[in-house]
Amino acid sequence: MRKIILIAGHSRSGSTLLDRLLGEMTGFVTVGELRCLWIRGLLADQLCGCGAPFRSCGHWRDIVADLPAAETRDAYARRVLRVQKVVEKSKAIPLLLDPSLRPREFSDRLDEYKHALRSLVAGIFDKTGASVIVDSSKKPAYALIMKELFGDDVHVVHLVRDSRAVAFSRLRTKLRPEIHWMKKNMAVGNPLRTGVEWRLANSVLTAMRDAGRCTQLRYEDLVDRPRATIASLVAGVLAVNPATVQVPHIYGGTAELSMAHSVAGNPMRFATGKIPITLDDEWEKNLTGLRRSVVTLMTRKQLKRYNFI
Repeated sequence: MRKIILIAGHSRSGSTLLDRLLGEMTGFVTVGELRCLWIRGLLADQLCGCGAPFRSCGHWRDIVADLPAAETRDAYARRVLRVQKVVEKSKAIPLLLDPSLRPREFSDRLDEYKHALRSLVAGIFDKTGASVIVDSSKKPAYALIMKELFGDDVHVVHLVRDSRAVAFSRLRTKLRPEIHWMKKNMAVGNPLRTGVEWRLANSVLTAMRDAGRCTQLRYEDLVDRPRATIASLVAGVLAVNPATVQVPHIYGGTAELSMAHSVAGNPMRFATGKIPITLDDEWEKNLTGLRRSVVTLMTRKQLKRYNFI
């Protein structure tokens, strides 16, 4: 049995936390945001979750060595990246939802991208011996592509967090330690843009859920009941009784994390040892005035649907 758990949703929604908690399960391997491997790993040589530059990490070096590239590794990564930018953009979502709308050129590029993903995923399974890959790439278009490529072997988890919490998180300045040659912070976003992007991403994933193509999970429920939530997700993927799933690395409000070879994600992907699992609700006090009003008004309908208001 080979399965993929793909965590999808908006950025700053807790995907790295969920990724790390799932990655500790026996037979599971986390890869972080796999869709970022081409640019952040192969081309930019940013840090792997183990702390080594990507190209120096033996784990990833063994996996990418078997990629079917006739050209140099950098040239191959750039070619895949060019195709990725076309098929994963927001304007491509209608084409991914309805294959009958696809122009021939788009279909050709999508086939090329799927071929690269198929080879990469096969290499991860073969080199790690894992039965389940945990991929926290988030992007809805990527989730649609992976679902089309691997069918029922991909279990998409729509992770949704209160839009106001996401907007506040995107206002924070946070260092990106993976960029080891200089100091650079994670991108920040104004609340208006965050509201637009949050609404679009979650609308696509909700449509997938309504069609029976993914499971929905609130970040707030994950941190409130982490052990039970992980057991339930794993049981759904493996088709077993949740009561039989052992989750020894989570106890109380704490998780014990080992080192993970992740491509990209929140800085907590570098964390090891005991970490607290707590609700980040600072936004409730510090997202105020016009910023809070704008996000609430833009996303009110979905906030109600997800029981945030």
